[in-house]
Amino acid sequence: MAVIVMSPQFYISMSQDLESNRALTELLDWLATDSINYQVNQSHLPFSAFSSGPVRRKIRQHIRACDYFLVIISQNTYKSNWVNWEIEAALRLHKPLLILRVRDTYITPDALYKTEYDECLTFSKRHLEETLRSLSSKNTE
Repeated sequence: MAVIVMSPQFYISMSQDLESNRALTELLDWLATDSINYQVNQSHLPFSAFSSGPVRRKIRQHIRACDYFLVIISQNTYKSNWVNWEIEAALRLHKPLLILRVRDTYITPDALYKTEYDECLTFSKRHLEETLRSLSSKNTE
């Protein structure tokens, strides 16, 4: 009998600003350590393409294929129609939501008020690892 262990796949939703991009870089550095296995497929779509049906279908395919839907919340994330739409899509697909807030004072996107989610206590590798372990144990119960 063979046991295959798959690395979790993340869909990372974030606003397109300097702070979010820095947070993403730091997050990917954390995930690259030996303690967390991951696969991330990065793609950037212009906001002008957002209303396009094919773009939305492609995003839903990526979300459907992921194990975890992670939202990086920066100062302006709550204003992003794009992020709120992606959260709604993840909810419709019953994806576990993980929130990583760059600063604890940043405003929650509206779409997150409608559901339960797991949130890292602080923007730190240690809290990310703890939250992922907690999520993983929930999903195996």
